[in-house]
Amino acid sequence: GAMNNLDMWTGMAAGGLGAFGAAQLAQQAYDSAKQGAILERQQATFREFAKRMGQDANAIVAAVRRASNATMTDFDAMGLASQVLASKFSEGSANIAGDLETVTAFSRRASQIYVDKQTGQALNVQEVFSRMVGYAREGNKELVDQFNITNVAVAEAMNVPVEAFSGADGAALRWQGLIKVLNSELERLGPAAMTTADRFEQSAARIETAKQ
Repeated sequence: GAMNNLDMWTGMAAGGLGAFGAAQLAQQAYDSAKQGAILERQQATFREFAKRMGQDANAIVAAVRRASNATMTDFDAMGLASQVLASKFSEGSANIAGDLETVTAFSRRASQIYVDKQTGQALNVQEVFSRMVGYAREGNKELVDQFNITNVAVAEAMNVPVEAFSGADGAALRWQGLIKVLNSELERLGPAAMTTADRFEQSAARIETAKQ
């Protein structure tokens, strides 16, 4: 009687939960496949984009991830690289992968030292990187002045007057000079330390990369 009824309800509940669990797994599999398809299309687009720019997509991604100490996924690396590849100032660069490695390495080091002057909040690698790209593209020195980077220093690195930045090739000159200044700053500051935050980011990047 009572035990049989209990067994029946237990079995129905278990069956219901089993069906619910199966539905969840099916949804997760669908979502994962959909996300994988989106990422694959984005990766294919980036590869084609890099190819049109005469660049090796794999070398670029490897350079950025190496400079980030594996705290970024391939997808993160492509996002940073696209900012540069889409800018005309990069067209004259002899080594885009090397440039990206330098800017990423400096951005990682700077994120351990500096905070946003306006908010007092910590800066992440992507934010510092975007400021470097913005400076090269627009010439807005306020984006980089807190990082000990000045127009004078960048101009001296290229052996040109600051006024040269106002010309048609100004952005390309700024980018090339910026790379030289950042390499000097990296020598002065020393390599980025491995922090607890980095370890968390490395773990997160490994998980995301496995999903991709």
